[in-house]
Parts: sequence; structure tokens; C-alpha cells
Amino acid sequence: MNAFRNNKRGFTLIEVILSLAILGIIAIPILTVFTNGFSTIFSMGRKTQAMNNQAQKYMDQIYNGEAVSTIEAIPDVTVSETANISGLRLIKITVTYPPGRSVTLSSLVP
Repeated sequence: MNAFRNNKRGFTLIEVILSLAILGIIAIPILTVFTNGFSTIFSMGRKTQAMNNQAQKYMDQIYNGEAVSTIEAIPDVTVSETANISGLRLIKITVTYPPGRSVTLSSLVP
């Protein structure tokens, strides 16, 4: 019995192959979750940037002197104006996109 224990020095090739196969089976779903997460993060970043650019376009129109009521807004864009604050108007432009998310750009305009 002692002779058998002393001859065993490491893992057999079959044990190594099985452990790598099990590790691979476990790693594939985990890597899929990570790649989908990164894809979603980059996609939402691009959408947020696009919406922010759209809101900036409306803000530039207001800053160049167009009245808020004359700006043609698409259904997903809300433009609101508050009363004068020390001679400045607070303009808020909110761009909404599915699923229920929005980007708001606020600025004080003379």
C-alpha cells in the first residue's frame, strides 16, 4: 500500500484534460455575460452621446435667439423654460429614448 502511494507524483493526463474541460464549460457563460455587458455599456454610451448632441442642437438654437415656443421638437424632446433668474433664463431640454431613459441638458441663457 505504501509503495502505491509513493509512486503517485502528480495528476494524470486524463485528470488534467477533464479539469480543463470543466473549466471551459464554466468559463463560456461567464465570458458571454461579460461581453454582453460591455456591449450594452458601449451602446448606451453612444445613445447618450447622440441624445446629448441633439439636446445641444436645441440649446444652440435657443442661445442664438430663437424663442422656445418656435423650436420644432420631435416627440421625444421636451423643452422647458423657467422665469428669469437674475436676468437669465433657465432652459431644460430633455431627450427621452426607450426604454424610459432620458438625457437632460440644462443651461442659463441670457
